[in-house]
Amino acid sequence: MKLIFYTANCFMDTSIEVINILKHVVELHVIIEVRQETKSQTIIDVSNFPADQDVVPVEKMLNSTNYAKLKPYLDGTASANFVAYARPGLAGNFKTAKALHKHIKAINADVLHLEALLVRSLLIIPSLFSFKKIYLTIHDPLPHVGEKDFKINLAKFIYFNLPKVKGFFFYSEFAKKQFQQYYKINNKPCWVVKMYPLSYYKKLAGNRNIDKRSLLFFGRLSPYKGIEVLLNSMSNVFERFPLTHLVIAGRSVNDYKIPQEVLNKYPDKITVLNRHISNDELVRLIGEAKFVICPYIEATQSGVLMTSFALNTPVLASAVGAFEEYIVDNQNGCLVAPNNSQLLAEKTIGLLEDDYYKNLSMNIKMHQDHNPWNLNEQIYISAYQTN
Repeated sequence: MKLIFYTANCFMDTSIEVINILKHVVELHVIIEVRQETKSQTIIDVSNFPADQDVVPVEKMLNSTNYAKLKPYLDGTASANFVAYARPGLAGNFKTAKALHKHIKAINADVLHLEALLVRSLLIIPSLFSFKKIYLTIHDPLPHVGEKDFKINLAKFIYFNLPKVKGFFFYSEFAKKQFQQYYKINNKPCWVVKMYPLSYYKKLAGNRNIDKRSLLFFGRLSPYKGIEVLLNSMSNVFERFPLTHLVIAGRSVNDYKIPQEVLNKYPDKITVLNRHISNDELVRLIGEAKFVICPYIEATQSGVLMTSFALNTPVLASAVGAFEEYIVDNQNGCLVAPNNSQLLAEKTIGLLEDDYYKNLSMNIKMHQDHNPWNLNEQIYISAYQTN
């Protein structure tokens, strides 16, 4: 079977795990969508953005260090290219899409697996007629609070209703049920692929031994992340453990602004890094964290969770979305009722008392398999054999 796996750099920390599975069971051709404004996301840091090329081999757009870290995942694929939307304006986008269509046609694949349901992915629709089967991975069936985008909703609506779409993949039972209840597409199969710790970050961390000195919130800053709940919980935490330090690391989206009242009250106890966080810095921040806090108001699955687990760092999270599927309470983390600062403070204090969080960290370390993502291989094989 010849398969094109189409993704985007914002999904690559997860996509490389899927690529690492698929390259052993199909002739795999990888296409990664990238734009100027998104050239540094997750594990990708594009250093050589072309001005006159549209479909570019991965090694031509990354510096040698970044490519060397990706190479083990891409070795064994039939091809791996970026589609680089660098040309200005709508006309430029269509020129790039035309080059992409030519590239796809030359591969002549049987199957398309589309992981990136983004606005520009609609530009490949003319290419879809050449595939016998199309499969979609759905990360977020519904938009998060404060992140509605009619263009992405339009892309989803179009792709969900394409006749050649044979089924849908999800990373949690929660996302699957949410999709089925909202869209009511009951005539097509749905498969859940279990997430595991993200190996890229584990390899990047190596055997670093860093002093645990802080509590950490990381990821994009957005209304649904419950940052206000976290900040309002910290007064009780600081009162009980006055040497505690909280780090909030990530870039605001959709003009979200963190409330300043608590920040102004504790300027020496809370650090906000409202910017892009490089991979090396993220690994260091997680390494320094006693545990990660995810006080989300709502969620689907979480790359933050799997990045933390990759570095043996427990997570205190709201009992929303798929957190309840992946966190075993008091084993690899703790769960707390959402939108409740008092309960969040109590759980945080409980993890800090007598360094209880260290027990959870040890549990994560003891139960990590060498390459657990491969346990999903049969799911993909069976899915692709669907008529």
